[in-house]
Parts: sequence; C-alpha cells; structure tokens
Amino acid sequence: MKKQIQIAALALLAAGSLALTACTGPDLSNAKRLDAPAEETAAAEPAGTEAEAADEEGSSAGAAVEGELLQPGQTVALGQWGTYEYESYDGRKAVLNTKLVSIEPATQAQVDFLVAEIPELADYEVTLIRYQQQKVSGDDITYDANYTDFRPADVTGAQAQEVSVIGWDECASESFTEEFGAGAVIDQCVVGAKLPSSEAIGGMIWTGNSSADENPFSEYDGQPVFFKG
Repeated sequence: MKKQIQIAALALLAAGSLALTACTGPDLSNAKRLDAPAEETAAAEPAGTEAEAADEEGSSAGAAVEGELLQPGQTVALGQWGTYEYESYDGRKAVLNTKLVSIEPATQAQVDFLVAEIPELADYEVTLIRYQQQKVSGDDITYDANYTDFRPADVTGAQAQEVSVIGWDECASESFTEEFGAGAVIDQCVVGAKLPSSEAIGGMIWTGNSSADENPFSEYDGQPVFFKG
C-alpha cells in the first residue's frame, strides 16, 4: 500500500499567506489562500538593518555555551548542542539538547516531488535542514514533539519560508520515542525554501515552547535562537 504523505506550504513570507494541505497525489484545486495584512507580514520579518546588525554580532545575546540553557537571541554554531527546557501542553518539563547537523540543497527528484504537490514552489530553491535532538533530564515526554518550534532561517537569522512535510522519509520529523526518553539521539529535518533573489538558507531558528504562556523566544514579540550553519 502506498505510504501517505501530507504536505503543507506555510506562509509565503514575501507574498502574504498561503496554506495548502494534501496527501500524495491529491487534487489541490480546493486549496485555500489566506491573505495576511501587510503590517502583520512586516512585523514578522526583521528590518534589514536589524538583521544585518544581528548577523555581524552573531546574535544580540552572543554565542551560546554548550550545557548552559539558551537565552533569547543567542546563536548556536553548526555541530554544537543547544540546551533548553521543553514544556508540554499538560505541564510536563524536560531539558533537551538540539544540534544543527547539515544544510543541504534538495535533489532535483525531491524538488520535483514537492513541486508536483505544491506548484507555487516551482520558483523556489529548496533546502533540507537536518538536526538532532537528545533528552538530558526531566519528566517523561514520550510521544510529545517540538519540531514545530523550529523554522528555517536565512543567513542573517531571519525566518525563511517553511514547507511542512509529514511522513516523508527523505526529510522526516518524529515525536519523542521511548528510546529518546532513555537518552538516544533522534534525527529531525525541516524543509526551507527561498526565491533566487532572497538571502540563502543559513540554518534554523528555535522559537521557544509554543505551549508556554510567556515565550521570550517567540518569532513575533521575542528573540528566537539562531542555529547557524
């Protein structure tokens, strides 16, 4: 039986908001386009001068130190663990490590597959951002997940276009397994996309715990952590 894959193109940042959901081989004619107000789009993206300043300094809070909890605005280098506290929707807490492993262009076959499902991606360059996670300590969070708290970023640390793919083995994200709870490292992946004229994909941002009431790492009114390639 053919494995089912669900694909959703999230907001195309330069052109308002686009939402598509599909399984392999569906009719996308009923995809719903949502137009975000221009001021909301502008608020979600750092101004050019601010982004350039952050890139020159590494981040507004400096480089992260392995083993210490991440602070808003820090930068984590490729191959270095960033440590933070995860909180689930039901209040369970655990300390996790995350490490950016690689940033690689999608193959032509991978691009063709995604474009077949999301024609709007035809003009975009697609990148696979691979990272690893490890539990350090804390409550049992088996079957929870926080891969939605990671977003593609350009080389300045600004959020880039994300393509959400569920069930795609070539760039898979998974929930926290029982083995993960015992300290095993799990592999995760996020898909980024950019127009040829845009800044290159340069890593990913961590936007904090989406379940938290107050989130200083929020991409909207906080300072995400930049995992920089």
